[in-house]
Amino acid sequence: MNQHDPTTATPIQSFNQQTTISHSSLFNSEQPRSPIPTKRRIDHEHGHGGIQGSQVNLIVTILGSLLNTSQTKDLRDALMTTYLTFIDVLLYDLMGYRVMKDYMALFHHEDVIVNNKENDLDEQQKTLQLRARFHDAGIVFYSLQWVDSIFAGVYTKFLEINAQKQRKDHGQFYTPQSIVQFMWNTCLRQHSPSSSSPPPSLVQVPRVFDPCMGMGAFLCEFLTRLIDSCMATPSVWNNIEYLKYMLCHAIPENLWGVEIDPFAYKIGKLNVLVHLFPFYKRIMELSIPSPINNISISNNDNNDSTPQPLMAINRLHLFRNDTLKLTLYKDISSWEFAELLRLRDPAQLKFDYIVTNPPYMIRKTGLVTEPDPALYDSHVLGGRGAQAYLYFMWICMLRCNPSTGQICLITPSQWMVLEFAQHLRTWMWQHCQLLGMYQFEPYKVWPKVQTDSLIFRLRMRQQQQQLTVDDNTITSQTPVITTARENSVIFLRHMSRKAKLDNILGEYTSFSRESHNHQPHPEEKIKDPLLKFKWTRTDDIGRILKSPNASFAFLSPTSRLTDQLNDLTSTLPRICDADDAPLEFHRGPNTNPVYALVVRTRWARETFGKACFDRWLRPAIYWSGKSQGTDKESTFWLHRDPLRLARKEVSPAEAFVPLNRTDENGDPFYSMILVDKDGAEQLEKDISEQQQQDNDNTKDVDQRLREGETRLYQYLRDAREALQSTRDTKISWCHYNKCGVDVPVKIVHPINYGYFTKSQPRQRFFMDRNRFCLTNQCMYFTTKKNNSNSNDNTASSSLSLASPPPLSEEYYCALLNSSTIQFFIKEHCSYDQQGRMRFFGKHLANIPSPLPPTQKEDHIMAQLVHLVSMARARIYTITEMTKLQTLMERVRGGSWDLSVTDIACLRKFDDQQIAVQQDCQQVLQQPRGIWRKIFGHYDQNRYPTLLDAVIRTLQRASLCQYAIDQLTYVLYQIPQELQQSLESELSLTLTEKWKPQLEKFNLTHVGEDRIAWGNCIIEMINNL
Repeated sequence: MNQHDPTTATPIQSFNQQTTISHSSLFNSEQPRSPIPTKRRIDHEHGHGGIQGSQVNLIVTILGSLLNTSQTKDLRDALMTTYLTFIDVLLYDLMGYRVMKDYMALFHHEDVIVNNKENDLDEQQKTLQLRARFHDAGIVFYSLQWVDSIFAGVYTKFLEINAQKQRKDHGQFYTPQSIVQFMWNTCLRQHSPSSSSPPPSLVQVPRVFDPCMGMGAFLCEFLTRLIDSCMATPSVWNNIEYLKYMLCHAIPENLWGVEIDPFAYKIGKLNVLVHLFPFYKRIMELSIPSPINNISISNNDNNDSTPQPLMAINRLHLFRNDTLKLTLYKDISSWEFAELLRLRDPAQLKFDYIVTNPPYMIRKTGLVTEPDPALYDSHVLGGRGAQAYLYFMWICMLRCNPSTGQICLITPSQWMVLEFAQHLRTWMWQHCQLLGMYQFEPYKVWPKVQTDSLIFRLRMRQQQQQLTVDDNTITSQTPVITTARENSVIFLRHMSRKAKLDNILGEYTSFSRESHNHQPHPEEKIKDPLLKFKWTRTDDIGRILKSPNASFAFLSPTSRLTDQLNDLTSTLPRICDADDAPLEFHRGPNTNPVYALVVRTRWARETFGKACFDRWLRPAIYWSGKSQGTDKESTFWLHRDPLRLARKEVSPAEAFVPLNRTDENGDPFYSMILVDKDGAEQLEKDISEQQQQDNDNTKDVDQRLREGETRLYQYLRDAREALQSTRDTKISWCHYNKCGVDVPVKIVHPINYGYFTKSQPRQRFFMDRNRFCLTNQCMYFTTKKNNSNSNDNTASSSLSLASPPPLSEEYYCALLNSSTIQFFIKEHCSYDQQGRMRFFGKHLANIPSPLPPTQKEDHIMAQLVHLVSMARARIYTITEMTKLQTLMERVRGGSWDLSVTDIACLRKFDDQQIAVQQDCQQVLQQPRGIWRKIFGHYDQNRYPTLLDAVIRTLQRASLCQYAIDQLTYVLYQIPQELQQSLESELSLTLTEKWKPQLEKFNLTHVGEDRIAWGNCIIEMINNL
């Protein structure tokens, strides 16, 4: 009989967790208290507290010296040898003699990690030498307290290059121990059992699963707590037979883990074996008085005879496999095949705890591969290219025990709001109950990872029983007591980027512990103003259907300002895409392949000729997001127009008026080829007709056009072959009908915006009256024909038969660039917790639109837009002339405070001569004459110096924006206290900057007479 075969009988007494056991026969003392307390215990048996946290780095350094002196060429073999030697020393200290071989012999041969390249004498010598070095440094191990940190420290420090590769290719990041402990704490800290509940009869082992176990940190933390619980329960800790049952049967059966990386899998399994050692140590202590027929004798390396209990540990459920595939390889054992088959079927196998850190990144190459479609629902998760962690979330939720199970994961937070997880969120809300969400700012959990992190905990909605736990007690038998708190989820977010991770975890822990015994904290009782929280009821299954795109944004902590503004504007119409909305949303076409259908204007004129250019191309607003490389687009352009990818360009979008980039001839820098499906057929027809004509020496306009069209057709065919090889068309073309070339006035904005920063503090809507073509880089609004000044009493008189005049595009451009709209954009268009935004129509459609202004108010807004556009255009020109890019930051932020360097640079332009292009040659001119021309006849004599002109122009632009913000507040009827809160939340300072000057004239805020206030502000702007 194979004593390691889990399917055969075992020589020790068998215990079944469903069997009723007599307390008197199993326990000689008090009833057990807790199988899994939430605090790690330290063994003080020897009067020592063990090693200190400050000694961990020293231990890692000593182990590193072993690694550096290794004769093994393979770094991984050397690292494994170092781990094994360290474990030998660790167990030696814990037992007082070398016990590693005897201990490892108890495990199934598939679970044992051995170094076959080392002989016994070399192993013994290395162990004794390392132990001596530790002891000389005052390092003696009395517990496993810091083992996880030591394992991770050695791996991180001495496989740094490999670890970075792991992060880059597979999204693997090893979890800080403090995060591991916090996640287990959140799972185990729930309501205390009622006083009438009977005490549990045994310390039972719940079924635990880590689908991406890595180095085993989460499983080992569970084992640590399980052992602590047994130690705290004398009736268990003093019962050798039950401890044998737990070590040999219960734990191997209920501890499950899968890891795809073969080396991490070995380390993880080794880590689990080490964390099981306290059971063995206790069994050995209890075996000493046992009868001789119950023990065997084994010779250790110190030639001491040590009694060994007769037992064998069943094979652990730790598998080297891909959780997203769970492949049933042909060469695995029948036992592993059967167990993986169970794991593949969620109906067969459920878990009480699934706690893990799944890979973050999108599956591209490497170890994380395409998942098996049989393991997930494509209707919920979508098709190819989804984030890897979404599949792990699905695997976990389907395998969560509906009666007792809990899931706790740490992932990026994007899935809460982004579209790619919309169906998953709907399914999750309807089938799961969220229990807790804890957010961390970027770089907080992993210093080198910009993505913010989210810990969340949930259970299945149909759960009728729950684990009821405090710091001392756990049981799966306590009935659920439904309360308002029980049906709510807490969302905590600490906004500080300076606070340390451990301090934030402490804040979260303290809040959670107190909230389980009291009502939710009033906001004024929170000591740290950066700690934001929100309780949300989860008992309304239909709530998710009311959230746009099934977003979980309604769970996030919101400020009082958000709630008040939403209430204030709840009855207003939306700004676009509704019957009563004043604007219509459009997005430019996908000019696929984008690097072919948008070309440099000068190159296109020279290549295709003027006649062909004028017929088939139009100016475009576009910027190249990439520079020259080795990809197919770069290769395509390298042999045609190398300047096409000369550098990575920034967006020309600026508020009110864009940066108009032109070429040497003053033409727009880019143009779009307007060839759609019909145009492609027409182009082919024209070329065919040309080939049938006689070839004479006369080249009229038509002939030049046909020659240019031939070159254009050849170019589009080359583009299709090089960039769209799988497309079943003769040439490249696109549906350009949404590019806006026929729209007289467009209000434009980039579709992707990033987030508001110091250099990019506001949105950048601008007007295009030149019928420029747009690509899918941009969205644009057009006004509806029926929008009008419906609030204008004179225009809307019931006695008047004439329709009120429509509102101007300038008014809407002003409105869209206001601080009020900025706030709503941030609320509705952000797609992750960092505030990055996408200006999609379905998001913008959630923004309220104010009641229409009067005709005079519309005129005031239009004047302000004209003035700010003129001021900004002048700043753009001066920036181009002086190369002083800081001026752009000033005009975007509404500031006119210049640095000493800026001032010195501007003063130089009043004294030095510069070279300018004149009549095809460079001539020297006084800069003063040049910059004065920028300001036109009226303003050129108002400013004595360029410095003065720049400051006054920046002030003009700033005051215009201030006036637009103030008038918009009035249109939305936002009271002053909310205005201040709004500007504070957006970090806007215009009111603060202009208040001292405007207070003199009582113009700080709009009065009852809006028209008079607006005219006064415009007069001030003109007088600057």
